[in-house]
Amino acid sequence: GGRSSKSFIFEGRLDEILRLIRPGDYLFVQFGHNDATISVPDRYASPADYKNYLKTYIDGVQQRGATPILVTPMGRRDFNADTGKFNVSF
Repeated sequence: GGRSSKSFIFEGRLDEILRLIRPGDYLFVQFGHNDATISVPDRYASPADYKNYLKTYIDGVQQRGATPILVTPMGRRDFNADTGKFNVSF
């Protein structure tokens, strides 16, 4: 599995980016699909926590004169076997 907005912060990865980012830089932030995995507590973020984690990215980047860009989360390929349609995963 990949990272979530939560695990990226707790692993110190955001801190590393914030050390390197410079005024005029852009940071593209795309999380959501791994944050929704309740069965993986290290990655799961409730909707309220997800909002707060994104705010951490935004505030940190803006404080350094850079621009955060939020990217829509990718969809998960979660099918309902009975209907053959996608399940809503967010």
